[in-house]
Amino acid sequence: MKKLVLFLSLLLLPNGVLAERSIIVSFSNATLTVSEDGQSVMQTPVVLPRGNFYPVPVSGTVTSAVMGPRWTPTPRMIATGKYRNSYGPYEAGNAMGHCKVSISFDITHRILRYVRIHGNAQPEDLGRNLSSGCIRTPDALCEMLTSLARPGDRVHFVP
Repeated sequence: MKKLVLFLSLLLLPNGVLAERSIIVSFSNATLTVSEDGQSVMQTPVVLPRGNFYPVPVSGTVTSAVMGPRWTPTPRMIATGKYRNSYGPYEAGNAMGHCKVSISFDITHRILRYVRIHGNAQPEDLGRNLSSGCIRTPDALCEMLTSLARPGDRVHFVP
């Protein structure tokens, strides 16, 4: 009976609900592309990490996508005197910006276990290698990404 209910539910879902969605971050052209069933839905320039964090293609899975994330600076950042202990959603100084998409890598990455794609990118920084490991996008585009990303979506980082 459960299989029949699931089957009927799937028939009633609108087109595209079961579409295969993936997010591709290209390090060669500093862009993030969201595709659904092989068609580009969204593309944006991004701010990339400093250093060679992704020397080979690596894949992962979206674990969460949240609007208005909180942010806690590292103890080393707080020690500089530039940051407080924590920042609330949409609060000035929150380095996450308006949204955050968390990704867990499929394999144990030699440098990072996970990565975040988050807002707070400044227009003049797009296409540059300035972050400490995360991928930054403009807040408005990150909000769109957060509305598109679902836990379980595939993410591919390509050199």
